[in-house]
Amino acid sequence: MDVRQLMQEACAGDEPDETAVIGLYRSAAAEDLLDDFVAATKELLSQRVVLKNPLQSVAMDVLAEVLLRASEGDSDANELFSLLVTHGKSKEVIIALDEVFDTFSSQNTLDETELDEDTNAGTLTLLVRGYSLVLPRLVLRKAKAEDSIESILKRIRTAANITLPKADQAELEAFLGSTVDLLSACIDWCAKDPSSSPSTTKDICRRHLNSTLELCIPQLNTRVSFLAFQELYPRQAAAAVRRIDLSSVERGGEIFEKAVTLSDTLGDSPQSRLNSVKSSDEANALACFVLLAHDMRETPSLEQLGETAKMVMACLTSGLASDEALAWTLRCLHAGSELLPEGPACSLSSTAQALAQVASLSPDSIVRQVAFQALTDLLSRTSPILRNELLAELLSECPFPQMRTAAISLLKRFLIDALASEESVSKVGMRSKGPLLDRPLL
Repeated sequence: MDVRQLMQEACAGDEPDETAVIGLYRSAAAEDLLDDFVAATKELLSQRVVLKNPLQSVAMDVLAEVLLRASEGDSDANELFSLLVTHGKSKEVIIALDEVFDTFSSQNTLDETELDEDTNAGTLTLLVRGYSLVLPRLVLRKAKAEDSIESILKRIRTAANITLPKADQAELEAFLGSTVDLLSACIDWCAKDPSSSPSTTKDICRRHLNSTLELCIPQLNTRVSFLAFQELYPRQAAAAVRRIDLSSVERGGEIFEKAVTLSDTLGDSPQSRLNSVKSSDEANALACFVLLAHDMRETPSLEQLGETAKMVMACLTSGLASDEALAWTLRCLHAGSELLPEGPACSLSSTAQALAQVASLSPDSIVRQVAFQALTDLLSRTSPILRNELLAELLSECPFPQMRTAAISLLKRFLIDALASEESVSKVGMRSKGPLLDRPLL
């Protein structure tokens, strides 16, 4: 079958023969010639006048079929889906997307054993991408633009609550990236509507961004802590690079960079996100902390580590956004040269114990390495007496044998460094260590 020739014949008249185009698509899909159909379509689109657009009015009939094939990993169908939502009549595309979304949502109310987990997240991501591609072309109607996008985002959020907990890393990255693109399109589209309120639009988009981040974070690990470790300790990180999928790290970094930029567009700033984290009872505190940790444009201060200690502790001990907590801790500890404020020793003690826990128990060897480096940096930024007290706690109270051994090595290292620099060593501190170690310090 000569798909190119048949496509040209279907579009030879004043208007494309929609029935012929739809039939040709289905024949090409059945005979594994979808790549030829896509190529012929792109050729016509590149040289067409408006009336010769072969995809002008076929979305209602084939979009659902194309989306299903695309969600199963068919790259040609994926490309055709983008062409459909970009070149089809915007009203028909929106109706077709809504119909597919209704079907998708009803299927997700079935018993979990009846769901195809391999395609659900992919289908939802394609739907989100479809809305983001068609929205700029959609003609404003009587309803306010902000009401329209709120309805779309609410449906997406409801479906995501069911679908994303079963998604894998790649699916979560794709969904988050598509969501950022959609929210950007929503802001631009609502700006065309003089009856819509910019502040209301931003509030709607901000809530959706934050809820999406909090939904993705439990299973999404972009290794931002390794990026911080690599920047601060390039030699130590070199050996670990071989054990990491750097393409995934780069892809995740790009997505979060776009998310931070979008957050800024919505009226947020590093300071406003920090204020939300400090008021950790706020609903969006976790999302704000994640964005703070991924914002590489500004260096956080040592003081901010203390201000976010409650959130850092919660993330390290729960494992939720622990990657971000490690990255934030490392970057804060490398800001300036001053020592940590003496403040409440209990917060430093709790942070040290939490870092020791991650360094001992994480199944990921790279995370253990980063956590131990963060613990070492934390101890090095305290006064000698407070450092001795924290090490004493690790030696006497830490339940992990390997960490107690590491604490002894750290104590020796700090003592040698102090003697080498002729730093005065507290006799009280020395006496308090002797019984704990029950062995020579050097």
